[in-house]
Amino acid sequence: MRPLALAGMGSFTAGGRKVRVEGEAVETISFSAGFRDYAYNPNGEFWIEQSYVQFFIPQEKQFPLPVLLVHGGGLTGSCWETTPDGRLGWQESLLRRGVATYTIDMVERGRAGFSSLPGIWQGRPLQRSAEEAWALFRVGTRSDFASRKTFEGTQFPVEAFDELMRWAVPRWLTNTEAQVAALVEAVRKIGPCYLIGHSQGGGHALVAAEREPELVRACVVLEPHGAPTQFEQAASRPVLLVQGDFLDFDDVWKGLVRNADESLNAWRRGGGVTDVLDLPSLGLRGNSHMLMMDRNSETVLDLVMDWLVRIDVYQWKQEDRT
Repeated sequence: MRPLALAGMGSFTAGGRKVRVEGEAVETISFSAGFRDYAYNPNGEFWIEQSYVQFFIPQEKQFPLPVLLVHGGGLTGSCWETTPDGRLGWQESLLRRGVATYTIDMVERGRAGFSSLPGIWQGRPLQRSAEEAWALFRVGTRSDFASRKTFEGTQFPVEAFDELMRWAVPRWLTNTEAQVAALVEAVRKIGPCYLIGHSQGGGHALVAAEREPELVRACVVLEPHGAPTQFEQAASRPVLLVQGDFLDFDDVWKGLVRNADESLNAWRRGGGVTDVLDLPSLGLRGNSHMLMMDRNSETVLDLVMDWLVRIDVYQWKQEDRT
């Protein structure tokens, strides 16, 4: 593999808010064996709920607009970097295709803003078990987790499942608006771009696209959930829904598929354009929920990029006419 030449790289934060804590007692703590008996004052001004965005700009751009990758629930931006079994992740693959690539850590995940302050976040953090992930990510049924029996023909690299679980992080169920707000602010800092969102990140991407229709030129959503069923200003922007295999194996996924269909219908009613990339109907069988990690992830990305190229050419032609 030839060396990857970059014109630039870096990171920034987006979104967030200041909060002030008052009335808490000062306590004596020890940071380390050599830094003891420190009077820690938990009162004051704090920044929380900002996203973290890392970016890489290829030296030779082959694509006019950057792509912002949005991870799903209980994961971080690391899910785009490398597959669990060590193959090329979509982040580097996009760069090697000449696409400027931005990867976000959403609020409370990875290197993004976190809050341990009392009374700020409601609820408690949840962490997904391996058994739950095995079924929810459609590697196999929960009852078959112990034997590691998979769905027949699965594309997920099962030998690396434990590595995927090492990437999992806790999540709150009450920070949706903070996450979306920070994503929208990231889009504003990046400028015109395309969004690729997975799972919960796909739902967030659609909301961000409606809030900033002039900046989000198109969305690719990989098996999204949590998207609204009403959009007011989709502004003729195109959305591509990508979905894998084994979607009818339980009622949970049947419901998620119905919800995704309802969101796409709402996008069309709001003035947007939608396409569906149903991988099994194209002869690509065995894809799990983790489409960007499956063994055929490069083939899936080829199809996504083919769509983005067509959309890009179409949009520039439309703008030339105006």
